[in-house]
Amino acid sequence: MSPFLRAFCGEFWALFRRRNFRNAWILILVGVFLRTLWAWLSFGASGELDGLAANHQNFWPRFGQAAGFGFVLAELATIVLLGGALPREVGMGAVRDPLCRRISRFDFLSARAGMALFIPLFFGVTVVGSASLSASIFFDGGHVITDPVLLDPDPEGEAAFEAWLSNEGIRADQLAAELDDDPDLEIPDEFYAFIPLLIAKESEIRNGILSSLQEALLPLAALGLLAFLMSILLPTGALASGVALGAVLTFGVFLAPEMGDRAWWVFADWLPGMGTQSPLGLATHFADGYTDIPPLDPAALGIGRLGSLFMCVFSYGLGILVFLRKKL
Repeated sequence: MSPFLRAFCGEFWALFRRRNFRNAWILILVGVFLRTLWAWLSFGASGELDGLAANHQNFWPRFGQAAGFGFVLAELATIVLLGGALPREVGMGAVRDPLCRRISRFDFLSARAGMALFIPLFFGVTVVGSASLSASIFFDGGHVITDPVLLDPDPEGEAAFEAWLSNEGIRADQLAAELDDDPDLEIPDEFYAFIPLLIAKESEIRNGILSSLQEALLPLAALGLLAFLMSILLPTGALASGVALGAVLTFGVFLAPEMGDRAWWVFADWLPGMGTQSPLGLATHFADGYTDIPPLDPAALGIGRLGSLFMCVFSYGLGILVFLRKKL
């Protein structure tokens, strides 16, 4: 086995034995479930519909909402775990042990960089899995619709329409989608006015949210490597985690609106949890039935990928250069 693989396997084994890593993982699981439960208590437990649309009780926006909250926890946990690990081990002298076993500094730090990529992605998979499971427990899927425009309220007509839907075994959003596919669909004339307006089909919403999750991979990797770099440059774990978090909040939250298009180059702006331009946040907003925000420009997405990739390469390269000359 090569020195790099020995170092990587050792780091992997040690990672799952660390109590703080397991605690962070459990915190993410519980946090995502509680966020979904809160959404169910807010939108679903009462059984009251938001008109005929009830988009808030749809699986996809609630999944996106829970995942967005989980990603915030995952990003914070990534910063704390990766920012604090190396300074603590250097202070304890634990880093000298693998370096005395024919593992070079380059191989050792490359294995650490591999862990810096693995941890946020592992947390991300945890978020997606727990959000999907918890949202599927409380909510069902469906199309995104909005209430029809009625000049005069007709409670009796709405009640008759809902009774007709129940007898036909079809939901209002399904009827709107079928009518969009087949304008000649036979429907009693007196119910046409109550058919909700279709905003987007479930397949469009699903594809949008899944695509946004793919866009989260590079920013999460860049976040892990930034925390990894700070742990090398700064003497204490608290300082390293604090500087990394401060950089993310400054450029990804506070200054992003002021920077305009230049913020596209900053990976923190694209983080799925804390990022201002979070594709997941925008996809969730649309899945909730809101169409006031235009879709992301493909050019902006391309710039965001380049910015995240640059941060990955920069953090790894500078970390290697500094650590090779660092006193242990």
